[in-house]
Amino acid sequence: MTLFGRAELLLPPREAASQLGVAPSTLRRLATVYASVYGPDSLPWSDGGKGGGSRLWTGEAVERTRAARGLVESGRASSFELALRMLKDAPVQLPALAEAPAGDGAALADLRDEVERLRAELADLRGEVASMKALPASSEPERSQDASETAALEGRAEPEQVADGLLVQSARWLEQIIRR
Repeated sequence: MTLFGRAELLLPPREAASQLGVAPSTLRRLATVYASVYGPDSLPWSDGGKGGGSRLWTGEAVERTRAARGLVESGRASSFELALRMLKDAPVQLPALAEAPAGDGAALADLRDEVERLRAELADLRGEVASMKALPASSEPERSQDASETAALEGRAEPEQVADGLLVQSARWLEQIIRR
């Protein structure tokens, strides 16, 4: 598989399960549902589909799965399949990690941890955007602080604008907590 003209890294099931914090048996069940939503070629087989291999996971599939599980755990989706369908149109962008300077393993580990934290936060925000898009058109916002939030709640904003609005709202909330 290629992503942006480059060969995409394919993760074996054990590594994908580790990144998602699930057992391999759980990952197999998730893979079946994922393939039913995104198509049989979304998770290629290690043996090319000849019957003896295992599913290989792309970074995008891992991020979508993480986001979908977050939607289910937060109660915004009633099933993993529904959560995946909500996220189907939301693109997942994986930033490339730069080469680390030689001998700076601790800094690299810190950066990787921060990137993973930000990826999880982004996946959660995308899930929130998808759940907002799934709201009926007649739902009224409880309150709106600015025009971008109103546009997001009315479904007139782009996903990036919604994510930005959610980040601003989260920052305001954190500032209020810090001031207490």
